[in-house]
Amino acid sequence: MAAGLKLRVVATLLFFLIYVDLFSFSVSSTTPPYKYFSTKTLYEWAHPAPKPVEDELYYLKGVKGKTCRAKYVSALNRHGARNPSLKEVTGISDLHRRLVAAMGPNTNRELRSWVNRFPNNNDQALTPLGETEQRGLGQRTGTKLRSLFAGKDNTDSGLKFLVTSHNRTKDSAVAFYEGLSSIVYGGEHNGSGVNAEVNNQLLRFYDDCDRYVTSVKDNKTAPKEYDDFLSSNRVLRIKEKIERKLNISSEVLTSDDVQRVNTFCGYDVAFFGWSPWCSLLDRCDMKIMEYGEDLEHYYETSYGHEINWQQSCQLVSAIFAALDNNTVDGDTLDK
Repeated sequence: MAAGLKLRVVATLLFFLIYVDLFSFSVSSTTPPYKYFSTKTLYEWAHPAPKPVEDELYYLKGVKGKTCRAKYVSALNRHGARNPSLKEVTGISDLHRRLVAAMGPNTNRELRSWVNRFPNNNDQALTPLGETEQRGLGQRTGTKLRSLFAGKDNTDSGLKFLVTSHNRTKDSAVAFYEGLSSIVYGGEHNGSGVNAEVNNQLLRFYDDCDRYVTSVKDNKTAPKEYDDFLSSNRVLRIKEKIERKLNISSEVLTSDDVQRVNTFCGYDVAFFGWSPWCSLLDRCDMKIMEYGEDLEHYYETSYGHEINWQQSCQLVSAIFAALDNNTVDGDTLDK
């Protein structure tokens, strides 16, 4: 096309940011022997945030000799760093009590004096670190796609957020909006202008899928491979190493406790910068335990069972439908 590239234009900007009930750790100042914790890996360790280039993803030149411009964007986002679940908090406190009772008075004094600083009345709520993550993500998105939002005011911006009924997803959307608005519109924004719609049917579809609940979530035999892993020689050897380090009997720890040690090594480092739980594991141990958690999630939420991915088709279809509904033939942009 000699005059330029004919583009499809969106009549009204609609920006979907969908916050689902997933979890990851946040940024930390120090690292444990191994920095990966499966789905609980620090964002910053897995993908250090690059310095964004303004309109980098909005206006692209030299794409096979043509020029293209962003018209619409849809995103599926995780919520920010959350507190551990009540089950996790009480589980690690119980383990700590058992270890302190079994250890000698001069054994691993740092672990003995460890205090569980995670709240037991704020189950999986978004943390201040999680808010910081989301504001940063909003700022980077606003910078990369600034022209896409240009001309939109703060009360009718065309942004639409879908969230679940869990507060951590709404709080994440608010923090993201604050970060994006500060770049696109300037000034400070408190998130009061967020257009957030609760849609559990679309985002927490697994709660209402009876087949999934009965065959996977509440089925004790569904994670058999993970259970076999916990009773494997590799995990038992890690358990024995911990027992030797703490000079305790083999009756004190379980294989589940070994996973708790690894998980709270990550939790503590993520939120507080350091953890005595990490002293019980070396790099090889942590790689093995990460594999175990990957295995657990593979069978619980990934491709281990067909129903796991089949039930997500409605969400994927909704994303593509939104793209189709918000693209129409329109302007021309010169090369």
